[in-house]
Amino acid sequence: MQLVQHNTSINVLLFVQMSSTHDYSMDAPSSALLSALDGISQHVDWADDAATLYKSIQDIYDQQSDETTEDLFRKVKEMEKYVTLDLERHFALGICRPPYYIQRLQLHLEGVQAMLLESSEGKSLDHLAAELQASFIEHGFCSSLEAIYDTEEADLRLQQLSNRLKKIESPEHDPSLALVELHSVVAAISGMQQAMTPANFDKMQSKFNSVHQRITALENNISSCNMKVDSQLFARFLAAEHLLRRNFVRALEKEDSTEVINAHVIHPGTRAWILDRVSRWLLKSKKKVFFLCGKQGSGKTALASTICKLHNHDVAARHFFSVRSGNSINNQTVGLILSISRDLCQVLPEYLNYLDDNVSGDEIENVAKESWIDAYEILLKRPLKALYGSDPHAPPEKRKLIVIDSLDEATFTEWTSLKQFFERFLVDYSAFICIFATVRTKHSGAFNIENDEKIEVLQFENRAWQSWHIKDIEVYLSSSVGAILSGEDERGTPQHAKVDQRTLQNTMDELLKCSAGRFDYAITLMESFAAEMGAGGQFLGSVKKAMMPMKQGQEVEAKISSFASPYRAYRDKEGRAVDVRVMRQSHYLMDKSRVALIRGRHQINALNGK
Repeated sequence: MQLVQHNTSINVLLFVQMSSTHDYSMDAPSSALLSALDGISQHVDWADDAATLYKSIQDIYDQQSDETTEDLFRKVKEMEKYVTLDLERHFALGICRPPYYIQRLQLHLEGVQAMLLESSEGKSLDHLAAELQASFIEHGFCSSLEAIYDTEEADLRLQQLSNRLKKIESPEHDPSLALVELHSVVAAISGMQQAMTPANFDKMQSKFNSVHQRITALENNISSCNMKVDSQLFARFLAAEHLLRRNFVRALEKEDSTEVINAHVIHPGTRAWILDRVSRWLLKSKKKVFFLCGKQGSGKTALASTICKLHNHDVAARHFFSVRSGNSINNQTVGLILSISRDLCQVLPEYLNYLDDNVSGDEIENVAKESWIDAYEILLKRPLKALYGSDPHAPPEKRKLIVIDSLDEATFTEWTSLKQFFERFLVDYSAFICIFATVRTKHSGAFNIENDEKIEVLQFENRAWQSWHIKDIEVYLSSSVGAILSGEDERGTPQHAKVDQRTLQNTMDELLKCSAGRFDYAITLMESFAAEMGAGGQFLGSVKKAMMPMKQGQEVEAKISSFASPYRAYRDKEGRAVDVRVMRQSHYLMDKSRVALIRGRHQINALNGK
């Protein structure tokens, strides 16, 4: 399944209105939110960082010079709208955890400012606009949809979203819930716009504008009432922030996963099939656990990170085991429980209040030193059962998700305890709480739990999913090579980069084989290939040099050999490599290839001293 993420020829973007003079004018909801952020900055650690985003947006507008940067500036204005909506939802839900995107988007904005000061060429700025669009989708601001090829389908979807707006417009609708629902509607409509062809969008532009006006009116009305420091909404939020400074919460200190989550991304146009399956499981299934199994380097951590970002407001807790943590408490079962408890305090105000009333800081410090079972009983079982019950047939709507990555990287002696943790979890709680966990396939047996009614398992090596997994790697390799050959990596297409279609297809076959069905190998190949081509290397010579280190190691060579059979099965099913004409479509490359921006990203990092 291939996703359409942005139509560069659509010049009228929903939710963004720019004057011909490009003067910066902050929208009323953004102004109200910025004022509120200033008012709570002394109480909320990340409020200043969020306010800095808005200042950076204004600074960028002051630098705009000509029409060559118009698409980039449109994206920056879009960012303001999306961030405002998401922060409003953040406060409405009482989530005290800092949004993942603040640091990431600020880095993008600093890169934009640096390139504008350097008077970079239009292509560099176009790449930054594409990166911003990819970030919108990565963080759930804009839904990823399959291509919408006819206006009938678009009209039906727009009518469904219009009906959702009617419920929000009802005077009986709770303002906090209205903000949450409005965020979802905006993401869905933005996704529709990106998935439509320019011609079809033009045909329906008046209908989109009508919906846009209703959304603007709703947002202005809700924001004017609730985005104030002295409003009831902010009173609840600040009360939770105050409790987070109590001793019992400090005793739950954990390793912050934000850096890991921001460091891992999935390639645009890939993994849609599994993200859709996880979304359906989260929103519609009553199964409590989803196990994702795959070999090392297959992209499990990237998927876990993406789920944290896409379902930011549904993820109640996240824990990333890591061999780099050694035998620290982070890699122990009790560390997992403390980590979950700490995150729940930041996301569920009712849970935080329960602990404040029933648990002391000394008690938490003591259970952390004792059995994990005691910690489980005091920090999870008692409060969660008291708050949400244990009815297995409870409706799963709006349930909360716990993300646990790399179970096999926990301390080996903890594996039995972790299995027992899952067994208890399945029995003790209602469907309101669920877990998404990743583990290497060869170690999955250690955590195998016989309970098909409550567990869903997806294994990349399974025949049902293997072709989808390999296809994602081929899309990544094809769009990356195509981007470099088409000059989308900051250069015009050099003569030595030209290659005939047959040679290109054969080369794609070799690169895919050399990846051994692993994303980490594929990424290494493309980074090496980009470096060789950037140094003026010939196409085939650059490919050989990129593959050479992979084939010299005995361990890697063995993995490549073991991939031969899955590769043949995939080729028999899918046919030849991605057509070269698809690889060279500029809009496809600009908006779907993250590796097309390899040199651009390195340039941004260099300018910012990263």
